[in-house]
Amino acid sequence: MKEITLLGYGHTTCDANWGMQAESADFCRVYYVLAGTCRYEDSNHSFALKRGHLYFLPQYSAYNLTQDLSDPLFVLWQHVQISGFCARQITETAIEENCAVRYILHALEEMTRGVLIEKIATEPQKLQEQIATLLAVLVSIIEQNDTQIFFSLDRHLAKVWDYVNLSNIGTISIRNLAQIVNLERSYFSRLFHEQLGISPQQWLLRTRMAHAARMLLEGKTICETAEMIGYADEKSFSRAFMKAMQKPPAAYRKSHIMQP
Repeated sequence: MKEITLLGYGHTTCDANWGMQAESADFCRVYYVLAGTCRYEDSNHSFALKRGHLYFLPQYSAYNLTQDLSDPLFVLWQHVQISGFCARQITETAIEENCAVRYILHALEEMTRGVLIEKIATEPQKLQEQIATLLAVLVSIIEQNDTQIFFSLDRHLAKVWDYVNLSNIGTISIRNLAQIVNLERSYFSRLFHEQLGISPQQWLLRTRMAHAARMLLEGKTICETAEMIGYADEKSFSRAFMKAMQKPPAAYRKSHIMQP
């Protein structure tokens, strides 16, 4: 059974500021749609999310989420990572009544009903562990039914992933990463394209921006965030963040805080 790292969770009706434009997260969004109208779009897909369906959204792939403001999205959600694995594409599962997955989702609904968290670090550790365990069981059941959600990374990329998540991302370069796994740069780059569909440079930039987004939502200032992810000044960071996330840092924080 895969070991899930839980980054956020809730049981939420999205407000009018919510939505994603060219979002590219280093984590997987897990949505169980309870009500509302919301459209998902990426380079290969365009469809409305269905009530009673469970979705695992891709990591490191840009996508849009747009809700109908007259019928806002009501969703049970989690943000997750699994060391050594990556959700490469969106996965959809219809949830039937009286099945094991539905009972797990019902338990998660009860555990998070009315919850609207701002910082997962402030939430009870026991509750986080219980949610992560239930999610791991849920993923295991779905994948046993021939639906692959998370794909195993090459051991070199898994090592790089763990190193980046445990290190000061502001000091990391592509040269550092290739040296850590003792690979020649061209082969290192080919591995990224084969496994994630992007270059190491794109991956590191998206990872930096994803870290920056979490720092902003945790209450860091724009200046503090810029310094922590390796930018010399706030202006250059804001330009890079705007290009990657389609919103300036302040607007991103306003539209995403306590949101799925």
